[in-house]
Amino acid sequence: METAKDKNINKIIKDYILIKCLGKGSYAQVYLGVKSDDEKVAIKVLPKNEIFGDITRVTQYENEVKAISKIDHKNIVKCFESLQSINNFYLLLEYCDGGNLEEFVQSQPSKYLEECVAIKIIQDICQGYRHIHEKGIMHRDIKAANVYLKYEDLKLIAKIGDYGFAKDVQFSMEGSTAMAQSRLGTGYYMSPELILGQDYTYKNDLFAIGVLYYFMLFGRYPFKCDSMPSLITQYSQGTLVFDLSGRKISEYSIDFITNLMQFKDEYRLNLSSVLKHPINTMEYEEISKKCLENCKIIKELNIN
Repeated sequence: METAKDKNINKIIKDYILIKCLGKGSYAQVYLGVKSDDEKVAIKVLPKNEIFGDITRVTQYENEVKAISKIDHKNIVKCFESLQSINNFYLLLEYCDGGNLEEFVQSQPSKYLEECVAIKIIQDICQGYRHIHEKGIMHRDIKAANVYLKYEDLKLIAKIGDYGFAKDVQFSMEGSTAMAQSRLGTGYYMSPELILGQDYTYKNDLFAIGVLYYFMLFGRYPFKCDSMPSLITQYSQGTLVFDLSGRKISEYSIDFITNLMQFKDEYRLNLSSVLKHPINTMEYEEISKKCLENCKIIKELNIN
């Protein structure tokens, strides 16, 4: 992804040589950094001239540093250190050799994941989110591009990353009165209350996890996102369609998604119920015994 003009290539950051660009955001770039002993990290480079003067970007950077300093879990992208030079801020992050989840899904010949693979990944995401939640953090931008994959002992591990939109709040797994107001997130994953400009709780993140699981299973999103008004119109129709043509998917997966994507916050599963759901507690051999196939399922959402 780098070009000959990329001035960061071959730069040395704390004994790591930046050898290639892994990805670019609106104002940050992530590079693969390698030490002489072949130890690898991902180094996020944030140019100060892109941040200073923009209060939103300053806040996002401060939020990210604050959030990642509080969390340490196998299903969270680890931050080893934050540094700065005259021109840049740097975050030294865990390198995930499997890339991000969006790329992984799109790289499959079918353009979706088999349920047994998707369940393992969603279990990892739920465990990572549990840790974030316990630390009093609302992520606010959970999506496939912000979930990273790493091979550890030949096993694929999913890790939640990118905390620029994170917010410190206090809540429990059973319920929450902690609210947020900022309109942050990514279209397809945004909850109805977020799009409608209403205050929202951590269940906004759970809605996004439901969308993410749907994306893994079907390789597309449950609703089109031509515009925010169009998206909210689709939500308000109160139906969620699962097209299982040529597919076999368990009733548990459909139930899990349906109950996370309820139109209203109060009808969604809370985190405690998410973690107790069969998707998170049962072995796939048991889950697969209740499969539906070659049909179209329309689930009603409670919009009243």
